[in-house]
Amino acid sequence: LDSLKSWEKMVAKIHFPERALLAAGFFGGPVVITSLTPFRNAMSLCSQDQTASLRQLYDKALGRRAQGTARLRIAYTGALTAAPAACPQWCILGPAFHLFNSATWTPVALLATAVLETLITYGSQSRNAQMAYNAQIALAPTHRPGPGSGVALFSPVRAWGPGAELMVLRNACSMSGIRAFSPPLQVFLTPVLPSGPREMVSDLSASMLVCLASTPLNSMYTYTVTAPLTWSMPMRSRFAHLAGFLRSQYIAKNRRGFSPLAARDLAVRCVYTSCVFSMFSFIERLSKTFWPSLEKVVGLS
Repeated sequence: LDSLKSWEKMVAKIHFPERALLAAGFFGGPVVITSLTPFRNAMSLCSQDQTASLRQLYDKALGRRAQGTARLRIAYTGALTAAPAACPQWCILGPAFHLFNSATWTPVALLATAVLETLITYGSQSRNAQMAYNAQIALAPTHRPGPGSGVALFSPVRAWGPGAELMVLRNACSMSGIRAFSPPLQVFLTPVLPSGPREMVSDLSASMLVCLASTPLNSMYTYTVTAPLTWSMPMRSRFAHLAGFLRSQYIAKNRRGFSPLAARDLAVRCVYTSCVFSMFSFIERLSKTFWPSLEKVVGLS
């Protein structure tokens, strides 16, 4: 009986989102994920390209080496693969975090929500990264079509696989910006900014800040899913290999400071994060403004 009462109290603390926000997640999630495909693909290319500058990386992701409709096809490689998972991802994760957070500490809630997000999106995001990588291989001057000319594609509904543990850590780190670091920043900015702009600035600033940690995690994840040699490695050997990858990617050759790739990859991650946040925030505001009227028209209210 006591455990039942405790469960009821926990559920009572959960604040489920209003229907306007669920609608924003259901419709806005796929729109954001699809439209930002070139920026997401640029992030994926970072891990396998150690020579391109920031501009060259975006040129590749946007398909500027291709001609005609092929340019659009390359720029939006994987868009239809990643979009379907965005519906449950954006609708479920908010309520899930509040459920976990009402029962345990915030760091544990972040990790639990990150595991759920990974189970939902691992297959689609991994396949998207692999498709983007294969598309660039196909454009290489030395490319010869045939078996072995690209990496094998994961199933879009695959829930776990190589690099999934890195994706969990990346997702938890990314969520910590809004869930853990933004609230105290909002308190700090209270004397300076009014409500509305204060929350937006805090969320965006905190999300950019955690990119310092999520960038190398994302690089290791995308490198893993696009490097078949790591798939069959024992866990210990794989992480030793990834440690070498990080050193070659982000440590200067003279071992003094960071390489230019560190700034490049951080910039690509920050651009994607800020675009996702800005676009979805706009869709949420739009939904909250017009959804009540739409409910009346279709008779849902």
